[in-house]
Amino acid sequence: IQTLHLKHKQWYQRRVRAGKEVQDTYDNLKDDEGCVPTKTDDYAERAGTSEAPLLQDFETLDSLIFLSPLHAIMRVFSWVLILMYHLMAGILRWSEGKVVLGSSYQFYVAAKKRANEVVKAKTGILMDAPDPTGKRGNTLKGDICTRLLGEERNREVLVSLVPSQFQQSFRALLEGLWVILHVYSSDPDPDRYVDVNVFKMECLDLYHLILENFGNRPDHRWMNLSPTLHSVLAHSW
Repeated sequence: IQTLHLKHKQWYQRRVRAGKEVQDTYDNLKDDEGCVPTKTDDYAERAGTSEAPLLQDFETLDSLIFLSPLHAIMRVFSWVLILMYHLMAGILRWSEGKVVLGSSYQFYVAAKKRANEVVKAKTGILMDAPDPTGKRGNTLKGDICTRLLGEERNREVLVSLVPSQFQQSFRALLEGLWVILHVYSSDPDPDRYVDVNVFKMECLDLYHLILENFGNRPDHRWMNLSPTLHSVLAHSW
């Protein structure tokens, strides 16, 4: 975990630099009302900036690791699917790219296709596919992620897709992530509180489960944790 902390510290440092660049762009282009005027073909100058950045303190680590509950569950579940596709295809190299995976890419694509067909047949959910409404992105929205991760019968469909030697640990992974994300997204309640020490141990135990069951092979660690998953498990407490 200490090694991963160093890796993600570099990622946070890049976010600090990027955040400052956005703030500088906004300060240089904003008008008297605090808006950034837009015009055709101005991306090189504006870089997509249209209003004031949400974060103002880019030096504070806490401001960089904050994740909205919706973003957390969507990005974490996206990582879960990538892990599942790799396990199904028997690929111990963390990539979705054709160049990196080489001849194994066809097996990754086939695993993804099969997973989506099974999930659609057994749950009625169009899981990880282009948005059929014609909008950009795919179908992996917050409500879909919540239904697949939060309902036991749907989790079992996902568990059934991975090889038998991974099913117990994969089931524990899905259950643990749902508990943690459910707590993470819970609303403040004066009559209820979160025991931070217990929550911390749940996060660290799940972190260790991931590394011990999915993260190692004799010659190298093949699985990478996404920055979002690392933030939830290592910095949300």
